[in-house]
Amino acid sequence: MAFDFKEYYLAHADAIKQRVRAAYQAKKDDPAFKEKTRARREQQHFGMPRSVIFRKTDGQCYFCGKPAQVVHHLDEDGRTQESQNRIPGHDPSRLVAACRACHLDIHRDAMMAVKKTRANGYWSRQYACCIECGTTARKHWGHGLCVNCAARSRHQSKAGGV
Repeated sequence: MAFDFKEYYLAHADAIKQRVRAAYQAKKDDPAFKEKTRARREQQHFGMPRSVIFRKTDGQCYFCGKPAQVVHHLDEDGRTQESQNRIPGHDPSRLVAACRACHLDIHRDAMMAVKKTRANGYWSRQYACCIECGTTARKHWGHGLCVNCAARSRHQSKAGGV
């Protein structure tokens, strides 16, 4: 009889989560761990360190000239450009340095729309429930999927499934 990982996880979920949290807590203050996590996140979102983007404007906000703190995708949809056959967020010409105030001004309308959507009882702006499992109990992740279905979809695509 094969070992059933799902059954084991369900029986030991609390202990597993507690061990994972404890391992993260032990590492989270380690400077090497922080640097590795930051570098991985920057590579994933920008395709390069954010310092390269800051150098383009000498560390100043592209919009107002104040000191920059964040990177902004000029197309405002930088992580989802697969439809244009571009690697998401990896085109330096579409990335600029911005101060937090200007970045908030740019994205304020979209954030308020999301806030109003959730306040009015909607699960997401475009979907009433998860298109795969039909739940509204779990948080919307994107493309009509809840966090669990999105994770399952990513796992299947990495494993070569559909």
